[in-house]
Amino acid sequence: MQRRNSAEKVPIHAFEPNRQAAASLAALIGPTLAMLAVLTAAAFSVYSTAVLAPEVGASLDADPKLIGPYTAVIYLVAAVTGAFTGRLIRGLGAIRTCQITLLAAAAGLLLGASGWLFLIAISTAFFGFAYGPFNPASAHVLSGLATPRWRPLVFSIKQLGVPLGGALAGSLTPLMALSYGWQGAVLTIAAVNLMVAIAIEPLRARFDTLELRRAVPLTRGVLAPIRLVLGNHRLRWYTWVAFTYAGSQLCLASMLVVYLHEALALDIAAAGLVLASMQIGGVFGRIVWGAIAGQLLSPGIMLMAVGVVNALCIAVLSGYGPEVDYGLLCLTSFVLGSVALGWNGIVLSEVVTHAPAGRQADATAGVQMVMFGGVVSFPVLFYQLVQTTRDYTLAFAMLIVVMGLGLLGLSRLVLLERAARPEVC
Repeated sequence: MQRRNSAEKVPIHAFEPNRQAAASLAALIGPTLAMLAVLTAAAFSVYSTAVLAPEVGASLDADPKLIGPYTAVIYLVAAVTGAFTGRLIRGLGAIRTCQITLLAAAAGLLLGASGWLFLIAISTAFFGFAYGPFNPASAHVLSGLATPRWRPLVFSIKQLGVPLGGALAGSLTPLMALSYGWQGAVLTIAAVNLMVAIAIEPLRARFDTLELRRAVPLTRGVLAPIRLVLGNHRLRWYTWVAFTYAGSQLCLASMLVVYLHEALALDIAAAGLVLASMQIGGVFGRIVWGAIAGQLLSPGIMLMAVGVVNALCIAVLSGYGPEVDYGLLCLTSFVLGSVALGWNGIVLSEVVTHAPAGRQADATAGVQMVMFGGVVSFPVLFYQLVQTTRDYTLAFAMLIVVMGLGLLGLSRLVLLERAARPEVC
């Protein structure tokens, strides 16, 4: 056998695939982390309003339970403003749109810091605008950077901003309020939004070019995104899943502490730790389920598994009594959080994958508009059932039924996936 001459090196072009993969990964990391930072700052802002509600209410002689309708108005405004994101991206660019949402969050916080109830009410419009255009704008930024196989993980990492923002609000906001008052805490969070807006400015040269902006179709009417998703058979079912799953998620996130305090006789501190377990589970779920979807299981099968475990955890949680072991309760909350809060990135990535060319932002906006309908309506229904029956059993049963309806839609999606890709398990 002839020994290869030392001068006969492996051809440079043999390394090209690896170099291209490394370059693609490097091109993806920065924008993904930027979108994560934007969503974290926005969630930090919105969740902090709920954390500070008791102190603000005491300071202004207002009912802290008004945070419920306050939050509902935020999501209603977000649903409407999200519909116009395509126009914003076409006119200004996706990164500039994200910067504007951060400025809106900062403005909402500044209005809240005024201490005037009228301006605090007006701040809902600014917080809604901070939330509404983000998902469509981030979909426009990330859609072309990841292949469909990796897209669920990329979008799940981006969606970590919600539990991370909630964790920051729950851990840092009370400390800041104790150190220099609730208004000082609000101003500090406003400064965080401004710093993130400045930090993502370098990305404008890459994503806000005139060519990329003109590639976004001009849509007409606030209902155009909804018509888009309802007119596409795949997007229609993903919209239904988002509506049911999001409604269940917000019921659990908003009512868990109250349920633990009233039904299981936990003090607020202990109930708060159980809620923290749920948020940590959400971080775990968004990463792990996003990594599995598209790699080991199809997104539809992964979402079905998440829905089944979600319904089972709700049933288990509703069956606990005051004698339940606290460690078991935290573990149940962790598992519940991993599925109840872990689905978002998968759904949004699939919406981008199946959206018509150039319409990713509009498709995301349409799904988001319907999804926020579930966010607003289901917690109200849950609350009314509890108030009417003076018990949580029927309300939790309603959530299980909601998850079942979502699973029915997913069964249709799985059939579509298998027809298109019969080799995927």
